[in-house]
Amino acid sequence: MPAQIKLSDWEIFEVLGEVGSFRKASEILRLDSANIKRSVDKLEPTLNLRLFNRTPRGVKLTEEGQSYQYKIKELMSSLEIKFPSAPARRVVSVQYDPKLSFSPLLLLLSRYNQIDPTLIFDCSEDNSKDYLSVNLLPSVGAEGCRRAAVISPRLLNGKAKPITFKQLFDFPYITLSSDLNSENWEGLKAAIVVNNADEAVRAAVLGVGFCFVFSEDSLRRQIASGSLIRLPVELPERPWKPSISSSSKEFREFIAFHQNLLLNG
Repeated sequence: MPAQIKLSDWEIFEVLGEVGSFRKASEILRLDSANIKRSVDKLEPTLNLRLFNRTPRGVKLTEEGQSYQYKIKELMSSLEIKFPSAPARRVVSVQYDPKLSFSPLLLLLSRYNQIDPTLIFDCSEDNSKDYLSVNLLPSVGAEGCRRAAVISPRLLNGKAKPITFKQLFDFPYITLSSDLNSENWEGLKAAIVVNNADEAVRAAVLGVGFCFVFSEDSLRRQIASGSLIRLPVELPERPWKPSISSSSKEFREFIAFHQNLLLNG
């Protein structure tokens, strides 16, 4: 006995044909991807037609599938039945302090995207009306996070590991361009100037010099693998705390709730 085709199966067919992805169709219809696949697996043998071509990137309607999609749209239009459409994508520009590594921020953005898949975060330039900005401001009290020195083992090359700020003077210093005019650590001479913390860490791994960075997960992995050594030397400056601003109250509340993950010591 052939399987019975329900209106919901045609709804799934219509949406899947529009978006070309089981995951996206699942988000729009609020159904599990397995249910969507079962519906398609029921439609095709019942109709004795191949409606979709499967590819590693998703699915695409066959000629027969396109023909059926047109017929279904006509039928549903006459019945005044509307299928859910893909939600509008929302581009949010992201700016962040160059002293902050991108990886902890990326973790927050990916988690927020899981909650609201319609969001697209653009960290390349400010080109949208919605924005999210993460800055670091000096902490008033003792609370906050400090930047500690990291260096490649190859740069030591038999030398004693520096344990005081003054002993760092014997090694090349990788500085951020935003720190060039700071008076907090006179005596350090920049061997190379970079734009942000990520570039500083990459240069340190290559043995160009040492740099000062906040501790976070990706950095700890490099230390654990032996690519870098964390020195017991911190910058003589006030600790830093994240300051979040955004065009959206929703973004401010979410990031503020998770701001402890930005600088997790």
